[in-house]
Amino acid sequence: MMIQQAFQDLPPKPFLMQILDAKSKLYLFLWERKNNVGNVYLSWKDLGRYYNRNNFRTNLRKLTDVGLLNFEESEEGVSVEVVNWDDIEE
Repeated sequence: MMIQQAFQDLPPKPFLMQILDAKSKLYLFLWERKNNVGNVYLSWKDLGRYYNRNNFRTNLRKLTDVGLLNFEESEEGVSVEVVNWDDIEE
């Protein structure tokens, strides 16, 4: 496959996780958890195991500003729609 060949020369994921900024790490976190239509739901309680709530929300807003996702908050948690590569406007 063309995609697998393009990524086989990248450094291993543990190395990449050390050099990525917080916004990139959050995007990768959400990308790995999205369902087949690109949606992720996280309760605030579950999210607390991985992220500080305020930092998470700040980085969500930054990713939304650049068009990589949309999100909606509720009392119980946050619903995130990760934008498909085909949906990104140039």
